[in-house]
Order: sequence, then structure tokens, then C-alpha cells
Amino acid sequence: MVAWRFLKPPVSRLWKTRTPSSSGYWLMRCMIDWYGTGEKKREQQDVMLGLIREHQDFWPHAVILAHIQKVCGRFPSR
Repeated sequence: MVAWRFLKPPVSRLWKTRTPSSSGYWLMRCMIDWYGTGEKKREQQDVMLGLIREHQDFWPHAVILAHIQKVCGRFPSR
């Protein structure tokens, strides 16, 4: 469960700062929809923990971000 502390704060910050007209809104919606709630949330946690265990040579947050980018597409540039 330690890995999820890397994902939760950025998502909550995005929610407060993004509006439908901003460039990162689609990414925020994708991350929230992908992470889900209830059973879906538990499944995504298992997927992420499996990826982190599989790629132990990398920082956990880098693995999480890489997977989110794979699922949601490229991150917007500033």
C-alpha cells in the first residue's frame, strides 16, 4: 500500500486546480476514471503493486507515472 501515497496527492491537487477548459483536464479525468472506486480501485492497486514489484530497479512513483501514461496517453506539456 505504500506506493499509493505517490498517486493520491497529485490527483487531489489536480482536482482542485483543473477546469474543463484547462489542458490537463482530460488527463485528470482519465486518472480518476481509471483508478475508480470500490472493487475497481482494489484491482488497480493490485496491478500497480505488481508492476512495482516487477520493476524494482525503478522508483515506485516512476513506475506509477509510466503506467498512467500508458493507460491515459501522453501528458500535456507546459
